[in-house]
Amino acid sequence: MNPRTRNAACIAVLAFAFALVARSLKRNHDRFADCPASVDPAHVHEQRGETLSTPADPYENRPTAVVYDIFTETSGRLIGRYTHLSDRAQDSADRERWWRKAMEVRTAKRAVPAHDRDQLIAHIQQWTAEVEALESEE
Repeated sequence: MNPRTRNAACIAVLAFAFALVARSLKRNHDRFADCPASVDPAHVHEQRGETLSTPADPYENRPTAVVYDIFTETSGRLIGRYTHLSDRAQDSADRERWWRKAMEVRTAKRAVPAHDRDQLIAHIQQWTAEVEALESEE
C-alpha cells in the first residue's frame, strides 16, 4: 500500500471514530439535558426514603474512571514495592512471601469491577496505607 493510500485510510478511520464519539456525546447530552447541573446525593436518597451509609467519598468530584485509574496506579505501586522486596530478599522464604503478596494484590485488582466505586476506594485506601507502611520501614 502506498503512503498516500495508507494516510487516506487512516484519516477515514479517524473521521469515523470521531463521528461515533460525537454521536455518543450528543446522545448523552440530550439524555441529561434536563438534569440540574449539580444534584445533592443526600437529597436524592432522602427522596427515595434511603439514608447514606457510605463514608464521605474522597474523590467525590472525580468520575469513576479517574478513581479506577488511581486504583490501578496504587495497585501498581504496591506490586512494584512487593516485587522489589522479593528481588532483594536474602532467602527463598522471604522471596516467596513477597512474591505471593504481589500476586495477591494482582488477583484482588482483577476481581474488583471497574464501576464499583466503593470497592475501588476501599482498595485505594488499604493499598496506600500498605505502601506508606512499607516506605516508612525503609
